[in-house]
Amino acid sequence: MRKIDYRSYIFLIGIFFVLFSFSPDTSLVLRQIAISAFSCFWDRIYLLTHPLNLSPPSAAKQEIEALKQDNYLLRLQVDHIREWLLSEDRIHEQMDLLKSMSNGSPQESEKLFLQRRYQEIMKVLQLKARAIPAKVIFREPGSWSNYIWINVGEVDNKYLQEVVIAKNSPVLIGNSVVGVIDLIHKKQSRVRLITDNRLTISVRAARGKQQDHFLLEQLNALVFSLEKSTNSTCSQEIQEAITVLTRLKAQFTPVNQNMYLAKGELQGTGRPLWRSCGSFLKGTGFNYDFSDKEGPARDLRSGLTYEKDSRLSSVALLNIGDLLITTGLDGIFPAGLHVGVVSKVDILQEGQCFYHLEAMATVGSFDELNFVCVLPALK
Repeated sequence: MRKIDYRSYIFLIGIFFVLFSFSPDTSLVLRQIAISAFSCFWDRIYLLTHPLNLSPPSAAKQEIEALKQDNYLLRLQVDHIREWLLSEDRIHEQMDLLKSMSNGSPQESEKLFLQRRYQEIMKVLQLKARAIPAKVIFREPGSWSNYIWINVGEVDNKYLQEVVIAKNSPVLIGNSVVGVIDLIHKKQSRVRLITDNRLTISVRAARGKQQDHFLLEQLNALVFSLEKSTNSTCSQEIQEAITVLTRLKAQFTPVNQNMYLAKGELQGTGRPLWRSCGSFLKGTGFNYDFSDKEGPARDLRSGLTYEKDSRLSSVALLNIGDLLITTGLDGIFPAGLHVGVVSKVDILQEGQCFYHLEAMATVGSFDELNFVCVLPALK
């Protein structure tokens, strides 16, 4: 009877053991090296496997891509102008409130609150005025919820004569956070998405005027998309939906004040070996145990302040639908950017000193990212 040689099996098991013992960062680097090594053969393999594919010439492809980029730049400029106008209206509104307060006898805390909002808006606008657009050029299936690659790098900094593309540069779509740059090459950069569980963002719950303004933006975007829809098979249903949404916008009455409540940290749920986890985010450490510039500390369960003889009513620290915005305390993202909307608040267990929550990212679907905007890193 022939004796079985187990040495080859032991060798293969040892190789698998070594491969699975690598850290996530090391395995990511190895995957990128392997992909780069075979990248020169991808076009040839595609042509061999798709012999009947009549693709346009390379010059036509480049021209189409250039036109798409120019179109995006124009739309981005229009969005920036619209945002400037809206922000100018908000700034003038707050300045008028400050002037009216100076003529009367308002509380000093209200003046400071409006001044802080004015400074936050101006800081974000100054950063967006220096921002540059970028296109998503590559996304590895093995780290789909963790990274994307964009077509800007060190060369763009030389062209702009200032450092915009840098490590920890925030990446946005509109006013919503997409991620942060963590690796820069000559013509490409890697963006760590907020759905990555190794990126932590400092946020707090916003309720009131800012939350309603975000809802109106979503309604306007939905109505605009429906109006531009070319689907003729359900045109009647689309018109009915537009009518209902327009009526809803007309009846929507936003409140006149903002409330900033529980603070905590937000993380993604994506792991390197999974294809996609959607826009699902997890939050932890949410409480209001210490007073800050936005108000006094509040009890975790009752929502009452700790101050004696306080006239402030009880307020829930977290509600489903609260808008989660950046605080600027993490030193990466400026304050006031949209991150997520609370979708679930876990029940507070006995002895716990903070809330856990779940949220959906305000940027929408991460599976269809095409163009983003890169802001200069905070100094």
